Amino acid sequence: MATTYTLISSNTLTSTTASVTFSSIPATYTDLVLRASTRATTGTITVQPTITFNGTGGTAYSKTYLRFLASASFETGISSSQPNQIPYMVNGNTSAASTFSNTEIYIPNYTLTVAKPMSFSGTIGNNTSTGQIDKEAWYFSNTAAITSITLTASFASDSSFYLYGIKNS
Repeated sequence: MATTYTLISSNTLTSTTASVTFSSIPATYTDLVLRASTRATTGTITVQPTITFNGTGGTAYSKTYLRFLASASFETGISSSQPNQIPYMVNGNTSAASTFSNTEIYIPNYTLTVAKPMSFSGTIGNNTSTGQIDKEAWYFSNTAAITSITLTASFASDSSFYLYGIKNS
């Protein structure tokens, strides 16, 4: 089975931006992949931006995570019934200068009319003992096809976002 990635949309910020939205996502692909290199202008070493799908609020979101910290420790957790969105981690304003976190969100079968499990992988580099690697499983209980994705934080200039469609054929 061949897999083809097609860039649907990209956005590299030229100034601080409160949110980034991918809207009118076409239903012509099997899966979606969102990749981002981001930094926030607020907070401390790490900041928790949020992501929402189709503007849906309420308790439609949940996640399970495994986080590896540069201090050689790790933590796990389950966050069920997230209020209105899914939080995740990125480099904050006081992390090492010019460091950006890396994020990949894989959304299989985004057009099916069933709840949607998805995965998140991310790293926060800080050139100190506060860097971390996150691996998360997300769940969006809404059964509508995903047609928009909004990421919200005070994203710094030069943060970049890429949404790909994948066709499995």
